[in-house]
Amino acid sequence: MQVEKNHGHVFVYHVLYCIVQVEKNHGHVFVCHVLYCIVQVEKNHGHVFVCHVLYCIVQVEKNHGHVFVCHVLSYLTASKNGLSDVEMEDVLSLDDVVLNDVFQHWLPPIRRVPPLLLPRLYDELSCYIMQREANGTVVFYWYHRQFIFVARERYLADIAHRIYIHTSLAHYFLGTWGGGKRKPFTYSATQLTLMDIHGNEKDAADRKVPLQPLILGNDPTVVYNLRKLSELPYHLLESRQCLVLKQEVILLLLLLTKF
Repeated sequence: MQVEKNHGHVFVYHVLYCIVQVEKNHGHVFVCHVLYCIVQVEKNHGHVFVCHVLYCIVQVEKNHGHVFVCHVLSYLTASKNGLSDVEMEDVLSLDDVVLNDVFQHWLPPIRRVPPLLLPRLYDELSCYIMQREANGTVVFYWYHRQFIFVARERYLADIAHRIYIHTSLAHYFLGTWGGGKRKPFTYSATQLTLMDIHGNEKDAADRKVPLQPLILGNDPTVVYNLRKLSELPYHLLESRQCLVLKQEVILLLLLLTKF
């Protein structure tokens, strides 16, 4: 093989072996799609740059946990204009995949993501993300569009995961679990074993997230929830909830006719 002549038989064999093992764990089609996307990104933005960003992201995942970092950066990348620190903490507190990973060895009195995890992660990612204004709110987002391309191919290439992320964001901006509603969850197998939980493996908890009314406050001056108006239609569309999108648009039009 020409590649073996250029790079050495042992090196090429090792790379191919690793790829085969990854395909066994994650599926041949998915791995091929991700590798193809990475190659396309490298063509557009340079091999060295893409490798550097991916290396840094992998190191961050090792330091903060793959599941936590994967979901934080998935939400950040999937958002239309970025997410505030409060919004991100709320969304993570509604994500039971994240919570079951964070709370592997203990059950918290309040089922929310620990507040120090996100600032620590953002501090390590400070070279790649920035704060900016969106809809009258300070949000975090990627510093440069090249970072967006790399993160999108790493975290949102899988269609099922991408829809899950957009669905979670849609439910947050809909206020589905806001105002004290108890969101159901299932204990992980590790929690059931280590904490000796008997009886029903399912439970529900108030995640302490706010409602998302279209009009904020009771002042005579109408103040619209601009974050909801900006993010919700986009996530409903991306999560393929077309019926809910139509209902929300009709509700908005009816409401606007009153003012």
